Formats: sequence, structure tokens, C-alpha cells
Amino acid sequence: MNWLLNRLTKSQDFLPNIYNTDYKKTVVILYKTFPFFNPRWRWLRHTNNWEIFEITKIFNKKKYNVFLLDRSFNSFEKLPMKNSTTLFIGINGVGSGRRFPSIMKALGANHNILLTTTEEPIVQRDKYLRCYSEFKHKTGFDINKKRLVSSYEIDQYKKVINEVDAFISIGNLRVLKEYQKYNKDLWRWYPALDERVSFIERKPSDAKHFLFIAGGGLVEKGLDVCIDACIAADVTLHICASDDGYDDFWQHYTTLATNKIINHGFTNTSSKLFFNIARKCQFVISTSFSDASATSISLAMRTGLIPIVTLDTGHDVDGFGFEIDTGSVESLA
Repeated sequence: MNWLLNRLTKSQDFLPNIYNTDYKKTVVILYKTFPFFNPRWRWLRHTNNWEIFEITKIFNKKKYNVFLLDRSFNSFEKLPMKNSTTLFIGINGVGSGRRFPSIMKALGANHNILLTTTEEPIVQRDKYLRCYSEFKHKTGFDINKKRLVSSYEIDQYKKVINEVDAFISIGNLRVLKEYQKYNKDLWRWYPALDERVSFIERKPSDAKHFLFIAGGGLVEKGLDVCIDACIAADVTLHICASDDGYDDFWQHYTTLATNKIINHGFTNTSSKLFFNIARKCQFVISTSFSDASATSISLAMRTGLIPIVTLDTGHDVDGFGFEIDTGSVESLA
């Protein structure tokens, strides 16, 4: 894969026939084109870049011509001829996958599959509103609300789920059950992880160090609950998460900061910094209000960390960790 040649010669919202094949079947995928326009060391920083790269390889092996659309795609004249597509598969019908309905209609594929990377949007929206409300009640701050899908997007999503042929769902059994009610073909998929992340040996004395890791979304991921619980328990919390756009969050928590609440910011999970942080810890903790499957938790578990998570994190720990109540400092402490 020549990412530099792609960047110089191709549009980053659309990659036609990635592997230059001439098979009888064609799949059009709506997700991300980022890994095909950037060096490997850059796109391995986020698990969904890894996922889309592996998905295209699988379809290529199954003898499909693979066309890839970025979630920013809006150039419908570039699409393959209507009704010439065997399979259309795309992320959600809202948020970053909000163009799924219009692309599905324009393609007229033989089969349409919805790749669900979240809970059902209306369920997720209600949970996010709850976490914002609880944060305001606790701190007095009416924090900037992020990641909320609009009512229009939810209405569009309701139309999509009646028209697609099947679902592929990432997440635990609770998330899977949300989609079983539609009586359509349903498959489960698991998070793809950076191959460079491996098990790390630790000392028992590290039991008072906890890791909080997330790509984005601090209140939505329950970071405030983690901080409150760790301050109360007098343990060390290492935070590896994006700070972008969360000044209002830290406006409150900077005043509560101690030398045991350590904010490392967004951290490359293949870096020495991340491995040094992970080596200090015994547990990875998430009090997320809504995730289909938090891939950051899966990645931390790959290093040997024991998960302490809510059911809403999207993992079935099944005796390999601890399950706690969503939004509850008491259950965590």
C-alpha cells in the first residue's frame, strides 16, 4: 500500500477499487480512508483505523472489488453505477455515519448491512443526557454537550433499520440484544487491536495505581466519577485521554487535583510513555455511560491490566475483572 502515492493522486473521501481487482462481486464500505493516506505509525494510534484496514483485506480475500468511502464523503457522482454493487456496508446511520441512508439509496446495492459501532442512538443519547445532568448537579457547571445525535438523525436511523438486510454489532451481549429485536441477520464483531501492544509484567506493589484511558469524551466516559472515587480512596489515577475541547471539565477538576491524579493527555498506545504508565498499574478503570465496546479498554487488557468497568462499557468481563454500577462513586470505591 503506497499511502504517499494515494495522498498525491487521489481524493481522501473516496478510494475506488483499492486492490485493483476484477472480480464479479463489489463491496462499498462507508467508514474511514485514513489508513490508506497515512504511514502505519500514524494510523495505528486509533483502533478504528486498524479495523478498517483489516476489513478491506478480508473482503479482498473473499474476492470482492473493494471501494472505500470516508465518513466525510459527499460526492455522489463518484459512486459506482447504481445497482452494480453487490454489498454496501457502513457505520451506523447517525453521527459520523449520518450519510449512510443517502448513500444506500444512491447505490441500490443487492444487500445492505449496518455496522453498528455504538448502542442504538436514542439509547445512547438518553444516557449521555443523564451524565451531563449528573455532572451539572454535582459541580454546578453546565458543561458543553458533545456527541449528542440530533432528533433528525434519530428519525433517519429509524428508517434505515427497516431497510437494511442485516447488522454487524460490536459490543457485549447487552448491546447485541438491542439489535436482536429487529429479527434480521445479526453478527457480532470484536475490536481490532494494535499488534505492537503486548503483555507487561508487573509487581504486586502496584495495586494502588489505576489507568483511565479513552480516545475522547471525558464526562461521557465517566472520568469525573473515576476522579472522585480515586480521591476518596487515596489511590493514584493515571489519565490517558484527549483534552481537546474540555476546558470546562478541567475548570472544575483542576481545583481538586492532587499529586495522585495525573493527567498524561492523549497518549500513543505504542509509545514508551504508555508502556511505562501501564507497567505502574494493575487495573484499567472505566465508568462509561455508553459504549458499544470501548476498544481502549480491550487494548489495556491486552497489556495484562484487570478491568473495572460498567456494563455500559461494552465488555463482558465474565470473571476476568469487576463490574460496577454506571455513574456510581460508591460502587467504585
